[in-house]
Amino acid sequence: MLAHKSELVHFLIASTIIFVIGLVSFYDVVLYGLIWAWFMLSAFYMTAFLFHEFGHRQVALHFGLQTKFRLLTYGMLMTIISLGRMALPGAVVVLGLDKISRKTGLCKAAGPLVNLIYGSILLLISYILPTVLYPLNYIIGYGAQFNFMLGLFNMIPVGILDGQNIWKWNKKVYISLIIPLAILLIITLSSISSTVYVPI
Repeated sequence: MLAHKSELVHFLIASTIIFVIGLVSFYDVVLYGLIWAWFMLSAFYMTAFLFHEFGHRQVALHFGLQTKFRLLTYGMLMTIISLGRMALPGAVVVLGLDKISRKTGLCKAAGPLVNLIYGSILLLISYILPTVLYPLNYIIGYGAQFNFMLGLFNMIPVGILDGQNIWKWNKKVYISLIIPLAILLIITLSSISSTVYVPI
């Protein structure tokens, strides 16, 4: 259960924004008659964001900290203007994280880590599926890409992004997250731009 009733409203609004941007961004697949792929891509895009935020939230709750997901006015505007290239309509606010510590570092690292795990699972599934199921394997590969991109973006060590706190807390943890995210993103981009998913 969400700790604050209004938190659910904030989650729903943020999720809707991300999902609608996904529908706008991936509308070209409709031209090929792939309505299901249109919604599936948007759903992968939305869940990459949601799972990232829930990762922060669950680790914070594990430490007994109070959390609130809140919409960010500036973040919503940037998300809409950039058509989702900057997916930051809201964020989990954790009360009690007032200094750089192991607790803070783990709470911040949870989001990118969830994207790394979720993306890796999707990438593995996309490779395991036979090419005769194209474009399903291709769509799932895109789902993996969304996660690696979001995780990597949040690892930038500036502003309110997770990377700044992780870098200040533990540079080894920072490197152990950013390197696999970058490598897997490159692998995913290479796979999508090649014929690895296409039936011969």
